[in-house]
Amino acid sequence: MTDSSFRAFGKHVNPALAQFLSLSGRDQRFVRAHGCDLESDDGELYADWVSGFGSLNLGHNPPALLEALKSHLAEGPPNLYVEATMLDAARRAVELAA
Repeated sequence: MTDSSFRAFGKHVNPALAQFLSLSGRDQRFVRAHGCDLESDDGELYADWVSGFGSLNLGHNPPALLEALKSHLAEGPPNLYVEATMLDAARRAVELAA
């Protein structure tokens, strides 16, 4: 991650994560991820101890999930009516839980 993009990430996206990454020496650009490993743009491998966006329980780029996504996308574009209905259901569930 370039210095300016990392500063923007820390300011606008996730200040606490940016501070953690900076303090732990992980404020760099990762170009590949597999399982629990991250590869930086200079080719070094790191264990992903942050485990964001589901990698803790699934790992990065799990083959079974990738194949399921490819299969779903091969069926054509998403049905916006169905997705709108799902959004309405999710919104209602949150309202009921509050």
